[in-house]
Amino acid sequence: IETDRRAIKIDTKTCETAAKGIYAIGDVAASGAPMLAHIASYMGDVSVANALSSIGGFPVKEMTTDYGVVPATIFTSPNIGSVGLRRKQAKEQGINILMGQFPYQSLGKAKCMGETEGFIMVLADKETHKIVGASCIGAEAPELISEIALAMQHGLTVHDIGETIHSH
Repeated sequence: IETDRRAIKIDTKTCETAAKGIYAIGDVAASGAPMLAHIASYMGDVSVANALSSIGGFPVKEMTTDYGVVPATIFTSPNIGSVGLRRKQAKEQGINILMGQFPYQSLGKAKCMGETEGFIMVLADKETHKIVGASCIGAEAPELISEIALAMQHGLTVHDIGETIHSH
């Protein structure tokens, strides 16, 4: 196994080290990905799939990492969550954006919970209507951002989400 002063060198796509069949994940791995628990867990899933696939006999396909959509959350009061681009980043990348913002105080569930402080903001590409980012501050922000991350990972548009029935 090779190290790089502070971490174990890995193939960033497969999480495999220089020693065939040995994988490293999380903070010990030189992956270039943010040091977040949910990324380490994801790297573990990739490593296990690749290890089982190389052995054979398991109904598992090889996986490669994709850090294109990584949610970030802060479990404070109120909760904070974000995924993808911010307005400034989108503009810097030449993306003409649509922005939708919804305040918690307009949501019946938030009123019933006594959690009316907060909002969610979603950014979409004006041409394709695909979601490029979202931010949320308030109760259950991590859960809401996870739903947006799922939509982004699968290239859904704001219309796809809007046409889906959501419980509240």
